[in-house]
Amino acid sequence: MAELTSINGEEWVRLKGDLAFSEIPPLKRSEVPFWTVTKWPSTPDSWAVVEFSARTTIVRPLVETMKAGV
Repeated sequence: MAELTSINGEEWVRLKGDLAFSEIPPLKRSEVPFWTVTKWPSTPDSWAVVEFSARTTIVRPLVETMKAGV
């Protein structure tokens, strides 16, 4: 979870032009959840997902039977 959220910073904004051909989640701001390997401690059978929304980066739980990006 920490590694995925760390890629949302000014360095990525600066590289946006160079990386426009690829769909890197922080640049695309798609609001699609992406799986992490971090278990969500207070919710059984849930994992932390990271979403790069238009306004901010969101970390939230998602049960393992749901769909998310990788």
